[in-house]
Amino acid sequence: SGRGNCQVLLSTWNKVEGNQRAYLAYILGEAGCSEGLSVLQDGLLSDDNQLVRMSAYALGKIGAVQMLPNLVDCLRSESFEVQEAANEALITLGKSFPEESFSALAPLLTDKDPAQRVFAVMVLRELEDPAVLDTLGLALKDSAAEVRRAAVKVFERFDVSDHLGALLLSLTDEDAEVRRTIIEILGNCNNEDALDGLQLALQDEDVWVRASAVRGLGRVAGSRSFALVESALKDPVGLVSIAALETLSAIAGAGAVNHMLSALDHSDEEVVTAAMNLLTHYGSEDWINDHAERLINHPFWVVRAQIARSAVEVLGQKARPLLEKRLAIETEEVVRQQLSDLLADLPVN
Repeated sequence: SGRGNCQVLLSTWNKVEGNQRAYLAYILGEAGCSEGLSVLQDGLLSDDNQLVRMSAYALGKIGAVQMLPNLVDCLRSESFEVQEAANEALITLGKSFPEESFSALAPLLTDKDPAQRVFAVMVLRELEDPAVLDTLGLALKDSAAEVRRAAVKVFERFDVSDHLGALLLSLTDEDAEVRRTIIEILGNCNNEDALDGLQLALQDEDVWVRASAVRGLGRVAGSRSFALVESALKDPVGLVSIAALETLSAIAGAGAVNHMLSALDHSDEEVVTAAMNLLTHYGSEDWINDHAERLINHPFWVVRAQIARSAVEVLGQKARPLLEKRLAIETEEVVRQQLSDLLADLPVN
């Protein structure tokens, strides 16, 4: 029986030490041996960090809610591995005992050590209880950026309609990672009240925030965001221009072709490449006829490689003269290989 197996395991505890005892703690957890609570509790107090880690793991697996205070104490270990193991065990216990876990962890949110506050947030944000949003909303004002980063992630898991105010206020957070997470949340919340924050973020100093805001505007407001997204095409950073191009295409389809054509003259080769990809999907073959000659001689090799692929995709056999002409003078080996492969795959007249 399972109980008999547990007794056999426990009878072995004092006969082994070191890694063997740590492994035994792990087995007790996997077997769900609640009879092993006392030895596992002792294991938490060991000088052997491996045993402490496995004991913490086992207590989480067994669902030893009475050990919550002991596991919280392990968060103060000098060993990061022990802290992590205790944190994982607390998260596991939180899934079955949310109220008890909240009571055990909430006091740590005001601990003087920011690392302890981070651990508390990491456990609390996994609780399946929307009420934690109020508590972690306060943690968005923590003095330590690492606490705010950990706290803001809870809002990815719940409906944030009642917490938009707190999120919008945090768009002025000095930490770019916090702002990025907030903009991702606002851009996926399908709530019109998020639009002001998304529009404000178009002026953010962080390029990833701006790019995410562009995409979020498209998702939340659709065609009504066209003019705002259009303005982001002028952003000095290519990543944002690409986000704007792709968002305009998602909103308007072929109606954004003129913007794609304009982007072929962009100074950033990645923007040019993105524009060609979109034109291949949305444009007629006219754009290839009008621009291929210039683009196949573009100073950036990635553009030359992309226009070769696009020309074959759009024109088929009619692209052969363009590719042969470039192959005769191409010096970049990657592009030469691509041109050769494309030509080899084209049907011969």
